[in-house]
Amino acid sequence: MTLTALLILGACDGEAGTDAGGLPPDGAIERDAASREDAGEDASVAPVAWIGEALASCTRPGEAGGTARGMDLRRVDIDLDVFPEARCADGTGAVFYVRRASAPGSAARWLIQLQGGGACSSPDSCAQRWCSEGTNFGADKLSSQFAPEAGTRAEGVLAARPDNPFQTWNHVFVHYCSSDLWTGRQAEVELDATHPIDAEPVRFRAAFQGASIVDAVVATLRGEAGSVMAGPDALPDLDEADEVVLAGASAGGAGVIYNLDRVAADLREHNVACDGATCPLSVYGLIDSIYGVRLDRLDFSSSSLCAEGLCTWEAFSRADDAAKRAIWAPSLDDSCDAWHAAEGSPDGFRCTDNAYVIEHHVTTPFILRMGLTDSLIGGGMAERGFSVPERGGAAIDIGLFAELVSEQLVALPDLPRTANEGASMTRSPGVYGPACPKHETLSDGPNTYAVRVEVSGTPVSFAELIQAWRADAGGVTSAVTVPGVNPSTCP
Repeated sequence: MTLTALLILGACDGEAGTDAGGLPPDGAIERDAASREDAGEDASVAPVAWIGEALASCTRPGEAGGTARGMDLRRVDIDLDVFPEARCADGTGAVFYVRRASAPGSAARWLIQLQGGGACSSPDSCAQRWCSEGTNFGADKLSSQFAPEAGTRAEGVLAARPDNPFQTWNHVFVHYCSSDLWTGRQAEVELDATHPIDAEPVRFRAAFQGASIVDAVVATLRGEAGSVMAGPDALPDLDEADEVVLAGASAGGAGVIYNLDRVAADLREHNVACDGATCPLSVYGLIDSIYGVRLDRLDFSSSSLCAEGLCTWEAFSRADDAAKRAIWAPSLDDSCDAWHAAEGSPDGFRCTDNAYVIEHHVTTPFILRMGLTDSLIGGGMAERGFSVPERGGAAIDIGLFAELVSEQLVALPDLPRTANEGASMTRSPGVYGPACPKHETLSDGPNTYAVRVEVSGTPVSFAELIQAWRADAGGVTSAVTVPGVNPSTCP
C-alpha cells in the first residue's frame, strides 16, 4: 500500500470502536453448491473457508474506527440480489446509514461519507486485522456483522449543528468493511497466512470489493434497488440532486481520491437535469487526513523499510502497486492509468500513490484538509526514520513533516496549471492546513469546528472555508499554516 496507508495500519486516532457491537455469529456467507457448479467448480469439494470462519477463534473488533450505535442515521442493507458484488471482506453484505434532508430547500443536496480505518494488502496483515493483533483495527473493518443494527450517530460533517454547512442535507454514512481503501474489485481470493495467535499456517478466502460497494450505494440511492429506500423516511431520488459531496478521512479520504471522478461521471450520466454538455449538477470531493509528504521527497535508504529491500521511493512504490493489484484487483482513478498508457510513461505504478494522484489526476473539484502535525501519519514517518535530501539529509520529525506538507498544500491551488491533467480541471481546489495533530477529523466535532487558521490576521474555520469555496465569490479558499509565519488554533 502507499506509505500513507502503511502508516495508518496499526493505529488510528479516530473514534473508538467500543460501540461497534459484540462478536459475530458463527460462520460467514458461503456460495451454495448450485452457484459453484455454475462457476464450473466441483460442488462436492468444500470451498475454502471465509476469513471469519478460518479465524473464528480469534475474532475481535478493533479499538479504533468503530461504527458507533445511535439513532441519528438509520441502517440500510444493500440488496445482494441486485448488487451481488457489494460484499465485505468476509462475504457479508455491505451496509450504509442515511438521514433524509431536514429542510425542503436541501432535498436535492447530498453528503456521502466513506468511513476510514486503514487497510490490509497482504495475507498476514489481513489475518492480523481480523484478530486485532498488532493493530488497533479489527474484524469490524472486514465485516458488516459488527455494524449497528438500527442506526448510528451523526458526528462531524454529518452533525445537525448550525455551523455545519451540510447541516440540513441528505446524509449518507458508508460502513467500511473492505479494508482496501475503497478500491477493490476482487470477488474472491484465496490467501495463505500465518495464524496471528498460534502461528500455524491458515488458508482463507476474502473479498476486496470497496469500489463495488461505492457503486452499489450510489445506485441504491438512485433507486436501482426498488423498494429498499421506501418507507416514511424515504430519501429523495439521487438522480434529482443538484449538489453532491463525496467525503472521507484517512482511508475514507483515499476512497474519495480513487472513486470521485468515476462517481461524478456516473451521477452526471443519470441526473435528470443533465443534457449533454449542459449539466447544472455540482459534484465535488471533501478529502481529509490522507495527504502526507510526497514519496519522491524522501530518502528511503535511512528508513526501516530499507532493511526490507525498499531503499528508494520507486522500489517502495512499485512493490506497493504490485501488492495492491495482486490482492485487491483495484479500480483506481481511471484517468491516471489511461494518461500513463497514452503518454507511454513507465511511471504508471504511481497511480496507487495518494499524493501523486491528488496532484495530477483527480479532475473533479475537491476540498482537501490535512493537519500539518498529524500524529499518526507524521509520527509514523518520523518513526520509520526517513530523511529529506532537500533539507541536507535531515531526519524527518514532526516539525519537518509540517514544513513539507505546508509547502505542498500551498502549491495545490496551482493544480490547473501544474497537474498532468490540469487542462481538465475546472477550478482550483480548496485547501485547509492547520498545524493540528488530530488524525481523521470529519467525524469529530471539536476538530471539525473549533480549529482556526489565521489568514491575513483573520482566523478562518474549516466550515467557513467550505462555504467560501462553495460560493466561489472571492472568499478565503486556501488557509494553510506556514510554520513560523501564521498560527493555528487547535482544540
